[in-house]
Amino acid sequence: MLAFALYIITHELIHIVRFSKFLQGFDASADERLAEEQRVHARTHDILIGLKLPGLMDVLIFYQDWRRVYEQIDYSP
Repeated sequence: MLAFALYIITHELIHIVRFSKFLQGFDASADERLAEEQRVHARTHDILIGLKLPGLMDVLIFYQDWRRVYEQIDYSP
């Protein structure tokens, strides 16, 4: 649970920094919001990948699809 909480907190802090530096606007289109999520998930991964924390690798694997280009994600069950 700690690993998941760390991922979420890190992810949201990256959003806050990006918004405060005007790297992303609140009025972004749906496509741009998805692209922003991809960028933030990638940055979150880059920050956390080197940490040794039980369960963290499972969390990073769980979110791996969010780091890919959205057109390449297979949404079919």
